[in-house]
Amino acid sequence: MVSSIPVTGNTYTDRNLSEELQELRYRVRVTSGNGNATSYSNTVVIQQPLQVHIPNAFTPNGDGLNDVLEVKGRFIRSFSIKVYNGMGQVVFASDDRNNGWDGTYQANHSQQEPMPTKST
Repeated sequence: MVSSIPVTGNTYTDRNLSEELQELRYRVRVTSGNGNATSYSNTVVIQQPLQVHIPNAFTPNGDGLNDVLEVKGRFIRSFSIKVYNGMGQVVFASDDRNNGWDGTYQANHSQQEPMPTKST
């Protein structure tokens, strides 16, 4: 048992969902009013949904606001992104979601508008 929360009534809403575990397990323990009998329910497994946030624009102008294209989210197990320029050349690729793109290509800021076309 990870935690025990006393509940009264017929419903319970967990307001402290885990930020680290995608799979949550719940089991109900019921104790009689006099404490002489205890019963346990079956374990229920709940999958928290995958959350991925990919911005549709960023401004790599050095002002400290939205200067890096970063993919954020929760419960991402694997990650891959490629950013292409208008001529179809890959200007940025990464499989590390902690590695964002600062808008540069071959050490220069891109003059063309890139088109992110593939993320998995």
